[in-house]
Amino acid sequence: MDDTPDNHPEARDDHAVVLGAGLAGLLAARVLAERFARVTVVERDELPTEGPEFRPGVPQSRHAHVLWSRGVDVME
Repeated sequence: MDDTPDNHPEARDDHAVVLGAGLAGLLAARVLAERFARVTVVERDELPTEGPEFRPGVPQSRHAHVLWSRGVDVME
């Protein structure tokens, strides 16, 4: 029996997995990183290495999007 507390950095289950590297997935990974020692983001598309690009697996990526100031405040 392991006496390591659940929130201890060496706990066996100290790993979170996030499916999708969209905005929601990346924000979720950031929040989970405060609780888990390791966070893995699984994404089916190859992410660009230089700057933003349209993503083949996300049909709405070509649509105009707006992030209101309150959203920026919450993310910061």
